[in-house]
Amino acid sequence: MFRNSGNFENLGVGTYIINVQDQNNCTTSASHSIVALYPRLEIHTTVSHVSCFGGNDGSITAMVTGGSGPFQYQWQPIAANAPVITNLLPGEYRLAVADTKGCTITTTTSITGPQRALNMTLATTPVCYDRTNGTISATASGGTPPYQYSSNGLIFQTDAQLALGAGNYEVHVVDANGCSTTSSAVVETRNNRPHPNFLIATSRNTSDTLTLVDISTPKPDSIHWKFDPSLVIVNPNSSNPTLKLGQPGNYDVTMTGYFEGCYYSVTKQLNVDPYDPLTENEKLPGYKPIQTLTASPNPTNGILTVQVGLSKAYRLTLDIFNTLGSRLYSKQWAAVNGVSERIDLTSAPTGVYLLRVVTDSDAREMRFVINK
Repeated sequence: MFRNSGNFENLGVGTYIINVQDQNNCTTSASHSIVALYPRLEIHTTVSHVSCFGGNDGSITAMVTGGSGPFQYQWQPIAANAPVITNLLPGEYRLAVADTKGCTITTTTSITGPQRALNMTLATTPVCYDRTNGTISATASGGTPPYQYSSNGLIFQTDAQLALGAGNYEVHVVDANGCSTTSSAVVETRNNRPHPNFLIATSRNTSDTLTLVDISTPKPDSIHWKFDPSLVIVNPNSSNPTLKLGQPGNYDVTMTGYFEGCYYSVTKQLNVDPYDPLTENEKLPGYKPIQTLTASPNPTNGILTVQVGLSKAYRLTLDIFNTLGSRLYSKQWAAVNGVSERIDLTSAPTGVYLLRVVTDSDAREMRFVINK
């Protein structure tokens, strides 16, 4: 389309062909290029997001290229006119930039942050009696994973389980952004030591079948047995396993009892002799190595005499426990046919007590009363 004026306005960068026509329809043409005096305006932003939930440490740094400086900056929704804005909350921020020639450009940048506050819950396992193996198990959430944990605020670890002795602790958790929180926990000590024990005839003969009997105080939550590979397990019952004895020799049997997270072990040695027909009577039903057990007087003021009668010479252990399972008295004999033992418990308070006597293959219990 031809026009009467030779002025062309509002043209962008590019090459243009201009055609001229006179009244006789004669034409000619020429080309001309329009170039930009300054490069195109561009905004490049560097973002630092909010570190901790509820924080305002976000920032945006804008770098402008092209155009004709110096530049004017206008941020929204905050009132700022510098290329760097700080102390920002999570959200969107719009920047408009204008150069000295009136050229403008806009951009929008998002600041993000943790969706939930850093939080930590703690669970403790008490220190087992005469051990130092208490634990604090931490569970962190919120913030920015991964987390690190510390029981003193100085030495941190990625493992959420802290192995500690008894005491009061201030547990620290730090997330990937350096945000932290603390929580208190108490690792307690168990007051009573459980006493794992089991009955086993320490001297038996080949071809015998032997049943182990748990007599622990208190009863364990679970039991694990460890046997010599030469022993054949006939019945794997955890409380009373049965073994078949093969070749003569000495074999270790270990029982580990688990008591509310604590575990204790006891090992006894089994001596397997060649087959002996003279021991057959000990295998008869109803045979009891412990024939009699008495404690007198009962009730007592704390002084009592314990008498134990045995069918023949056996190793013997005598224990006395209170109702909490704490052992107050213990004595062992290597090989006796019976005992008469005077025991002084005058320091014990009034209450009910358990008397237990144990041989290699038998156990007997009775209760007595201390009355002051």
